[in-house]
Amino acid sequence: MSPLDVMLDNMRHFQQVALDAEATLEGLTADQFSEQVAPDASPEDQFKFLLAQVKKTAGFRQMAQDAARDAAPYVHPKLASVEHSGPNGGPIKLNILPEDADL
Repeated sequence: MSPLDVMLDNMRHFQQVALDAEATLEGLTADQFSEQVAPDASPEDQFKFLLAQVKKTAGFRQMAQDAARDAAPYVHPKLASVEHSGPNGGPIKLNILPEDADL
């Protein structure tokens, strides 16, 4: 397995983990949420718990993005810059014709 294979595998893994975590958060009912938070938790503590879950989910997306960014140079080569010049490296010579000229 090459380093590129590992990066692509990590990208796919964390993308799927993020999608699964998002689906879990979206389908979370009030009863399920109550089961995960201490019964005596204040509204502020409940909010902090939910925010931590959202941040964890966003972290999975960030890990997938990091792996994708790391793999990109090996999958999509960068464009090379090209400098155009005329004969012997000089300027490009332009011949401007009148509008009514026959080509």
